[in-house]
Amino acid sequence: HASRERHLKSMETSGVHYQRGVWSYGDYKHNLDDVKTPHACAAACEADEGCLHWNFHVVHHRCDLKSEATGHDDGVPDWISGNAKRYVSRPK
Repeated sequence: HASRERHLKSMETSGVHYQRGVWSYGDYKHNLDDVKTPHACAAACEADEGCLHWNFHVVHHRCDLKSEATGHDDGVPDWISGNAKRYVSRPK
């Protein structure tokens, strides 16, 4: 996916946590209006106190915000995801 690679490359120097794949469950807000880049999706999550994770679809330019997600799937090629700075990983 050329669009995924382009978006991943754009995130390299952003200082924002990101990874390939998608956070599962913990649905909070879907398909945010006027959020068309992973940078903007990450910023929307940071600005929303209820958001812990974000998912960005690289083909459809869709941004979803997540609260307490239960797992991450890095095998989903059309998504880039990340954590808000307020997110603290729980010990397993």
